[in-house]
Amino acid sequence: MRFSLFFTTVALFFSCTAAAAKKSVVITYFEPFGGSSENASAPTAEELKRVLQKKYESELDVTLCRLSVVFDRAAEEALKCFQSASGKPSFVLSLGETGCRIRLETQAKNLDNAA
Repeated sequence: MRFSLFFTTVALFFSCTAAAAKKSVVITYFEPFGGSSENASAPTAEELKRVLQKKYESELDVTLCRLSVVFDRAAEEALKCFQSASGKPSFVLSLGETGCRIRLETQAKNLDNAA
């Protein structure tokens, strides 16, 4: 159901924009943390890329960005990824993991408590 809603949103977004050139989409996800071997956002991002490229092959160029969970690195890594994407991203989807659930990142809320 959630993926269905996401794809409907993406379809509406791209149908409402000019169809002249391929749109650049960036999907961010995080590296593993807390002793895990994988962050659940990684396979989700890979599957989204696969599905989007299959469905919107001629319309989208999808770039995946793996971000560090280290506080002062993630923003720099994301910026480099955005700059390396083909064209200015038209759409950025940020995925994160909370426990065993995947969530859309709507706000970066990270506190740098290092002294």
